[in-house]
Amino acid sequence: MANRQLVEEYLQHPNMRHFLDVLAFTEGTQKHGYHTTFGGGRIDDLSQHPNKIWGRTGDGATTATGRYQFLGSTWNEQAKKLGLKDFSGPSQDLAAVSLIADRGAAKDIINGDINSALKKLSSTWASLPYNNSPHQSQRKLSEVMNYWNNLKNGKEQGLVMVEGNANGQPREEVSMGQPTTPSDYGFTPPVNMQNTTPSKTENGTDFAGFNQLNNIINDFVEPQPPKVDYRQQFQQQLASAFGIEPKASNGIPDYIGDLVRSIYDETA
Repeated sequence: MANRQLVEEYLQHPNMRHFLDVLAFTEGTQKHGYHTTFGGGRIDDLSQHPNKIWGRTGDGATTATGRYQFLGSTWNEQAKKLGLKDFSGPSQDLAAVSLIADRGAAKDIINGDINSALKKLSSTWASLPYNNSPHQSQRKLSEVMNYWNNLKNGKEQGLVMVEGNANGQPREEVSMGQPTTPSDYGFTPPVNMQNTTPSKTENGTDFAGFNQLNNIINDFVEPQPPKVDYRQQFQQQLASAFGIEPKASNGIPDYIGDLVRSIYDETA
């Protein structure tokens, strides 16, 4: 059995972190992460494992909770072994790695032998390939390996769970996926917009893509003719006829201004 110090060392390895993401994928807990209850529900209080029956499977009642769907009995065993004081995200990670080590799969994962690790852990997590339980569906080996390879290559888009207060404060779920592009919405940018380096303002905000897109849209928008100011037009014509130089304000004397207003009111 691995002690806490060894478990913490295992947890720091990138392969182990990736495998924990694989477990969340197979267990279907990506939406609520560490707050997930059996059946896809959510709890906010992570001060302790709730040890509550959430439903039933073919194997009987289940208390499965958390990112790795710990049963109450399994959690109590790991919490005692590792000295865990709460059910927070870091505590759940440690307990999951401890279970992995107890099943002899930690070194397989660190060495990248995922297929061997899946075989050793399938009896612990029924959602993994190689589990033969008729009471729960398993992920296909090809799905799991593809997910693993995407994680290794930095392609997987998912949620990073930002740990909060273990006494009941909801944790923030932050998307870490790649930024969307116009092509994600069915729009293919012109050649002169592709593979361009975006410019940034002083505070680092990128407006270049928006500006380029607006320029393209403007090309398709029919320009509106300028609005004619008939009052000003009549003022200029009458001022010219009477030989009066228009002024910066109203432009002409009152008697001509009254005439302009009457003509404007009839033609407007």
